[in-house]
Amino acid sequence: MSISLDAVSVCLNSIHSDQPIFSRTGGSHACASFRGDGSIDCVFEDVGRHNAFDKMVGYYLESGLIPKPGFGAFVSGRASFELVQKCIRGGFPIMIAIGAPSSLAVDISNEYGLTLGCFARDDGLTLFSGVRRVVE
Repeated sequence: MSISLDAVSVCLNSIHSDQPIFSRTGGSHACASFRGDGSIDCVFEDVGRHNAFDKMVGYYLESGLIPKPGFGAFVSGRASFELVQKCIRGGFPIMIAIGAPSSLAVDISNEYGLTLGCFARDDGLTLFSGVRRVVE
């Protein structure tokens, strides 16, 4: 799987428009799975970013669709090492976060070959590992 910076922008815009709880309250996190073209497969919200991620993984487990090597994972907050571990265990080759990564998240993503992009915005993101999966 690979993704372009344009597809990251498509992904971000789609997720922002598909967060009804955040739109009403401003107090939730989102987790989504996306394809290489930036299109969204599913979005889950919760007050905690870990809970939102767990909802997404649970959805795929119940459907028998884990691992997800052809999909990336998006999180609306920081990239903690726990979320990086969940991406790796779930078979997601790419993780994009709005916020900053922890140093341990960067170390683990490098060790396991996960592409980790953080500080995601419409005009780009900062890559911390796995740069080969992000194309122009």
